[in-house]
Amino acid sequence: MTRKKVEKNIYYDADKRLYYVKLYYGKNERGKYITKYQTAKTKKDAEKILTAFLHGKNTNSVTLPSEHTVETWIEYWMKHAVKPNLQETTEYSYRQIIKNHIIPALGKIKLQKLTADQLQQYYTIKLKTLSPNTVLKHHNLMQTAFAMAVKHDVITKSPTLRTTPPKEIQNEIRPLTAEQLQQLIEAAYENREDKHALLLTIILAAYTGMRREEILGLTWEDVDLNKNIITIRKARTSAGSKIVSKTTKTTSSMRRISMPDRVKIELIRTQVDLKNKGSAESRKTFKRSNYIIVNDKGIPCRPNYISTVFRKLADKLGFYEITLHGLRHTFASLANAQGHTMFDISKLLGHSRPDITGKIYMHMFEAADEKLISSISTSIEGGLSKNINNVDSILDVLADVEQVAKMQEQVIETNRQEVEVKKADIDEYKRRIECATTEAKELKKKNAKMEKEVERLRKELEKLQKNH
Repeated sequence: MTRKKVEKNIYYDADKRLYYVKLYYGKNERGKYITKYQTAKTKKDAEKILTAFLHGKNTNSVTLPSEHTVETWIEYWMKHAVKPNLQETTEYSYRQIIKNHIIPALGKIKLQKLTADQLQQYYTIKLKTLSPNTVLKHHNLMQTAFAMAVKHDVITKSPTLRTTPPKEIQNEIRPLTAEQLQQLIEAAYENREDKHALLLTIILAAYTGMRREEILGLTWEDVDLNKNIITIRKARTSAGSKIVSKTTKTTSSMRRISMPDRVKIELIRTQVDLKNKGSAESRKTFKRSNYIIVNDKGIPCRPNYISTVFRKLADKLGFYEITLHGLRHTFASLANAQGHTMFDISKLLGHSRPDITGKIYMHMFEAADEKLISSISTSIEGGLSKNINNVDSILDVLADVEQVAKMQEQVIETNRQEVEVKKADIDEYKRRIECATTEAKELKKKNAKMEKEVERLRKELEKLQKNH
């Protein structure tokens, strides 16, 4: 049996006992009408669907039906938004999240059907095996991708906006002390014949606060040994198995820093060693490179190799929690302990804003602030002690202060008691006034009665006089 038209855009199928609402979305690129049907069990529900749809069209809150799934849309976003605009390393990290997590769990769901509840369940499941910070990265990725879908009118609202993602956890930073850093450098010196690249990497990280990828991206053109300046303009890192050379993270990351004497000495020593290795007798096996951090064959070191050999050296010394990036934190810690401003530290580290530095190192700097205040206090007390001959006099003063405090407490207590007494007196006066007022009212009533009685007797007297 065919559907029977009930009213405009609403039809009824008697066999299925369903109402069909015809929804006109507009025309496609070829000028053909785009229509979809939605079912309802009652005519009233069908009318509600149609009314809501028409209201949505009038308020531009209705989108054309889309065949995009979560997978196809994210791939579209990666191709047209991520790849042309972001670093290759960022694209790689996004692809790992998408491939290993998002697509297996959500990929087949129609983008327009994806709900906040489904995303919330996804976060809950992932938190069983991943850290909150990692799951938050998944949320941020989808939020950015779905925001583009909103701009392209594929969806009206992003479902991520109605979720509660995990809160970011600020991992505790444990930098090395100056003494531990000295141990590390000395140990690296002992192994410099085999691991000269590691020694120079440690020196650069510890003395300048440079990132690993910035150190590995340094070339001899970036070093001015005459002016003692290092220019940081690029980075060298990995995207999976691929080595990627790129510009620094931000414009503030591209910076010039002063070259300490220790760094200059190690750079010159490395330069001499590389020239010797590139001499005639080893020229066949040695490859010349403009990069500074290279292995024994002259090939630029892979980022993971440097991190691995650093890990072995640190573990050997018992520094199990420190990483190569931790030397950057150590640099920040030592700079703060020396009293350098947050602005100067931020500039040296290549952060775009000082508040980023503050957020990363907040707890670490608080401890340094306590030490600084304590040292200032000690310094002041040291100066005062020269003018105070007897320590007992200080104790006497403190005793006097304590005695005065006790006397003040007694005065306060006496005043409080007096106030209580006066308060009681006031209450008594109030009670007496109330009693007197009540009595006055009673007397007034009695007087009124007596006046009436007098008036009555007067009238009776007048009558008697008239009769006689």
